[in-house]
Amino acid sequence: MTVRLIKGQNLAWAGNIVKVVVEVAAPTDVSALLLGPNGRVRSEHDFVFYNQATAPGVSWSTGRHQQITVDLRTLDVPSLMCLISVDPGAPPLGSVTPPRAVLLDENDSPVTDFLVTGLTTERAVIAWEIYRRGPAWKVRAIGQGYDGGLAEAVTVHGVEVEEAAPTHTITPPPRLADAVAPTPPGTSDQERLYRQSVGIFEDAARSTVGFRSAVSFAEKRRDDELSAALADPAARNAPGSSAAREATQRRYEDLVSRARADHRKDITQLSAELAELQHRLPAPMSDWNAAAWQQWRPATQPAVATQAGHLSLPEAPDFQMPMLVGLPLSRPLWIDTAGAFNPGAGVVSPDDLSSLEALGSADHPAAVPPPTAGGWQAMTKALVVRFLAACPVGGIKLQISDLAGRGSAVSFLGPLNHSSSVLAGPIATTGAELSQMLTGLVERVDLIEMARRAGSLDSLSGELDAAERLVVLTDFPYGFDDSEIAKVRFLAEEGAAAGVQLLVIGSHAEIEGRGPLVASFFRGCLRLPVEPDDHLGDGWTGTTWTFNPDMGPADGALLDRILGQVANSPQG
Repeated sequence: MTVRLIKGQNLAWAGNIVKVVVEVAAPTDVSALLLGPNGRVRSEHDFVFYNQATAPGVSWSTGRHQQITVDLRTLDVPSLMCLISVDPGAPPLGSVTPPRAVLLDENDSPVTDFLVTGLTTERAVIAWEIYRRGPAWKVRAIGQGYDGGLAEAVTVHGVEVEEAAPTHTITPPPRLADAVAPTPPGTSDQERLYRQSVGIFEDAARSTVGFRSAVSFAEKRRDDELSAALADPAARNAPGSSAAREATQRRYEDLVSRARADHRKDITQLSAELAELQHRLPAPMSDWNAAAWQQWRPATQPAVATQAGHLSLPEAPDFQMPMLVGLPLSRPLWIDTAGAFNPGAGVVSPDDLSSLEALGSADHPAAVPPPTAGGWQAMTKALVVRFLAACPVGGIKLQISDLAGRGSAVSFLGPLNHSSSVLAGPIATTGAELSQMLTGLVERVDLIEMARRAGSLDSLSGELDAAERLVVLTDFPYGFDDSEIAKVRFLAEEGAAAGVQLLVIGSHAEIEGRGPLVASFFRGCLRLPVEPDDHLGDGWTGTTWTFNPDMGPADGALLDRILGQVANSPQG
């Protein structure tokens, strides 16, 4: 039976031959790009299509369907992309039935397919990635589309295309492009790194769920065999019954040992890939001890993601996966202070202090041990610095509420306290100021959305500044009435498309008794507790992961240095 994959899923490939065919109700072309470790072609020979039908390990042919055939034994690159495209003047792929990209084995038997849905104006799409994982090969459903067609798709991977190329005359270059071509969203070097990180995370999850399934199978078989032996009184006391039980236990231990060894082999390979990847991640996506932070300078382009902490597994605690969240945020982040506090106390004391878009937050967060005093302030400062470092100076501004008057919103700002390049306005410390701030944000989102629908975003340049917003709501929901809660929910649901993102700080204990509006808002956030817990589950296998919060670098001066650079740098 053919296995159907959805966008982002992968599958181990057991054979040596992969054949790619596409079923679609429109004239389409199928082509392939052989990519080096940097995600780009090495030369003109790495583009395989109807006019250049062979490369080492890859061939193009036609019959009932165009076909790409890959011989994994002679393929000399770590990955290969298979593309579907239509001619520049043809209707886009979204106007026809979604293409079905099928992978067949050497006997022409279908192994897996990918129905490429969700296409609209794209004229080319990457259907499959075939890539090496250690000594084995895997296939992944991609679904990344390009409005500019095949020319745009191959250009962003290093192929130089004639500007005035007529229909069916895309020409391989005599050399690679000297400069990096402009890349549409989703195809930059950062996006490829982000996708690679997601791939490592997915493979670790699949390996772990496979190990857990193997252990469960071994336990069930052992229990069934022991139960069968005990059910027969005669066999229970017969000579050799003790030896039989010992043999059953040995079989169980052997199965578990082999499963553990396979899992450890996978994790060792993935750890090596992760270590290599981390050397190439930009600062916002990196650990604080990475060279990218020591050499940090204000960004020239927005980052595609930022790090919010680390994820680990009880079976492999040494495998620390950076938890990357895509930017702009698709849903709010909630720093859960995870303990009851007195919002009206006005001072902070130790007693006051106490979850990819493919991850899900549990409805009911797990109980956590007493945290270190000041933990949530450290998390807030670290995250704010990462957001600021992810944008060019002036590309994002903070709007902050601090109704409880605990000074939490001001303490981490340091050199930003009076920086107009970062603060969009004064900190809201009263109910009236909060209402004014949220009303302004709602109006901003409404204006941008109306202008976008009318195709007149340029007309807003005189009314609104272009900077995105990071809205930091401390001690939430203290001091927020139902009207303000409704505005926050609106910003959570509609704000991301208008560049308004939410960072919420508060204890989940404060949610009780505040009604369904607050409770449903909390469930829609990605919860980041100040102490490690296992409330996160991946979207591929349901494997639970332990979240380890980001408390910033050991050297706090690094954060102040970055804040100072942001505050004092001229806006772009």
